[in-house]
Amino acid sequence: MNRTSISTATTTTRAGDDRVAGDGGGVVVSRRLGPGPATVEGLRWLARVGPAPIDAWGCAMGWVPGTARSHAARLTRVGWVARAAMRHGGGWLLFATRLGVHVAVVPVPPAPEPAPTWWAHLAGCAWVAAWLTARGREILGPRELLVDDSWRGELNGVSTPRRAVHRPDLVGVVPSRRPAAIEVELARKSKARLRAILSLHARWIRDWPLRSVCVRLRGRGNPRARHQSGRPGRSESRRPQPPGRSARDGQGTGARGQR
Repeated sequence: MNRTSISTATTTTRAGDDRVAGDGGGVVVSRRLGPGPATVEGLRWLARVGPAPIDAWGCAMGWVPGTARSHAARLTRVGWVARAAMRHGGGWLLFATRLGVHVAVVPVPPAPEPAPTWWAHLAGCAWVAAWLTARGREILGPRELLVDDSWRGELNGVSTPRRAVHRPDLVGVVPSRRPAAIEVELARKSKARLRAILSLHARWIRDWPLRSVCVRLRGRGNPRARHQSGRPGRSESRRPQPPGRSARDGQGTGARGQR
C-alpha cells in the first residue's frame, strides 16, 4: 500500500508517547524525551532565579538555542515550568511552577506569573544571573534572597506609610573573594530612595566582608556595569568583555545583555 495514501490519527499517551495509527491498524510509537538530569538542573536554576528569558536560561546552562527550547518544552509538558508571553515581540519568560519548585527541591516560594510592570526588571536580573553562572560564579538568586532575612535591611530617610525594607536583587560569590550584593537598575530612582539604598549598602560593607555592585541595563544588548567597592558614591565603569572570551578565560568584568 502506498504510504502517502494512509490517513492517520495521532493520540498522545499519559507517558508522552505519540501513537500514530493508520487505516490498516498498524501503530507507530514515537517516544518524546522527558526531563532528564540536565533538564532538572535547569529547573533548579529557574526556581532560584525566577522568571527568565529562554536565551538567558540557555546561556546560564551552556545550551545552544535549540537545546534550550527542547528542555523548555519537556518541562512545560509535565507542568514544572510555565511561560508568560511578553508583548511587542519580546518573547516570553519561563518560570518554575509550584510543582516545579517542589520537584527541584529548592527551599524558595514559587514565583507568581510575572506582571507586565516587572518584565524588564525580571529579565535584567535573569541576564545578570546568567552572566555569573556562565562564568562559574556561585549566586544567591532573587527567589533565594526572599527567604534569607540576613540580606534584608531597613531603608532610612524614605517617607512611606510602613517601614521600608530592601534586599539586593541577587548576590554573586567568587571563590576566595568577598560576596557582591548586586542591584539591577533599568530606570531612575528618586534621590531619596537611591541615597537610602546606598546608605544600606554602606552599612553592609562596614559590617560584613562585602562588595557592592550596581548593574545598569540600557535598552536591549547594551549593558553597563557600575562597580562600587568601598563607600557608595565612588564607582568605576567597566566595559563588558565578549561573552565567548570570558567563558574561556574567566576574565569577564561586565554584565551580559540580551542577545
